[in-house]
Amino acid sequence: MATYYPSDFLSRRNFELAWDRVLRGANSQYKRFFAHLHPSYQFASRTIIRDLIERIRQGHYSPSNSTTVYLPKPSRVLRPITLISLNDQVVYQAIGNFIANKFVKSLSPYYGQKTFGGQYAGKSSKFFFRSWQRGYEGFTSAIRLAYTKGNVVLADFDLVAFFDLIDHKILRAVLESKVKNGEVLDLLCECLERWTVGNPNALIRGHGIPQGPEPSAFLAEVLLNHFDRGTYGHVTYLRYVDDIKLLGPSFSAVRRALVKLDLQSKRLGLVPQAQKIEVRGVADINAELKTVPSMLAGITGQVPLSKSKTAKLESLLRKSIKKVNGELVVTNETHFKFALYRLRPIEGRII
Repeated sequence: MATYYPSDFLSRRNFELAWDRVLRGANSQYKRFFAHLHPSYQFASRTIIRDLIERIRQGHYSPSNSTTVYLPKPSRVLRPITLISLNDQVVYQAIGNFIANKFVKSLSPYYGQKTFGGQYAGKSSKFFFRSWQRGYEGFTSAIRLAYTKGNVVLADFDLVAFFDLIDHKILRAVLESKVKNGEVLDLLCECLERWTVGNPNALIRGHGIPQGPEPSAFLAEVLLNHFDRGTYGHVTYLRYVDDIKLLGPSFSAVRRALVKLDLQSKRLGLVPQAQKIEVRGVADINAELKTVPSMLAGITGQVPLSKSKTAKLESLLRKSIKKVNGELVVTNETHFKFALYRLRPIEGRII
C-alpha cells in the first residue's frame, strides 16, 4: 500500500545526498566496518537508491536487524556500537537530512555560542556536520574566555548512557514540533525500534538510538537543545554533544544551574550521572581541558599499526574466512571482527 511522504524527503536528490554523506561522514571508525562494501554499493548506487525510494513509497521497505559490538573506552567501560546495513544507513541519513532542514533555524543561533558539537553543515553541503575539530577548538576557547571573565567555579554535567536511554516517544514528541509529517516519523520510529533490539541480551525496549551513524548525533542535538534554551543566571553554559560545562563566579550560582539541568533532564527522560557531577574551584583552566574529547577519540581516531602487527592481523583475517562454492564465508566471527575493525582499509585489496 502506497504511503504519503513529502516530496523533499522521498526525492532522488535527498537519497543521493544521503549516500554521499554516509561516505563522507567524520565517523571514520564506524565506516571501517563497511569499507569493503562501499565500492560495490557505489557502483550500483543509482539503481539501489531508485529501488529503495520505490519500496518506501509503496510501503514495502522494512529495516534490517542490527548487530551490536562493544568497543572499550579509556575508562575500560564498553561503548556499544550499532551496525546497520548500508541500505538502512542511507534511509537513516535521508531521514536525518529531512529533519535537519526543519530544525536548522532553531538550532543554529546556539552554534558557537552555547553549543559546539554536531553542528549541521546545511542543506547544500555534501557533509552532514561541520568540522568537529573546529567545533571542539571553539568549545575549549569559550571555556577559557569564560574563565578569564571571573568564572572560576566549574562543574561538569554528565548523563548516564545518553544515547542508550533516549526514549522514542519523547524523541518523537520533540521532533513533532518541527516535523509535521507523521509518515516520516513513523518510519524513523520503526527503524529505531528494530535497531535497538539488535542486542539479544537487552531488556529495555522503546529506548535508545544507534551509536555510530551521524543522524543519531543530530537527533541527540535536537533533544539537548532543550538544555541550550535554558537560562542559568550569571553562569556560563557551554556544551559539546553531551559534555556540558558550567562556569560561574560562585559555588552557589553553579549549584543552582545544576539543579535546573537536573530538572530538565528528568523532563526528557534522561539520567544525570551523579558520581561524575562535581563543583570545584579552578586555579588552572588549562589543566581542566582535554586535548581531544574521549567520545570523538573513540569514533574518529585510529591507532597506527606497525608492519608486523598489520601482517598478523591480515593473517588472522584470512584464517577466519574460507571459500564455499566460490563465495567467502566467515568461519570465526570473533577473529574476523577483531581484525577487520583494526586493519586500515586499502582500496583494491583482495583477501
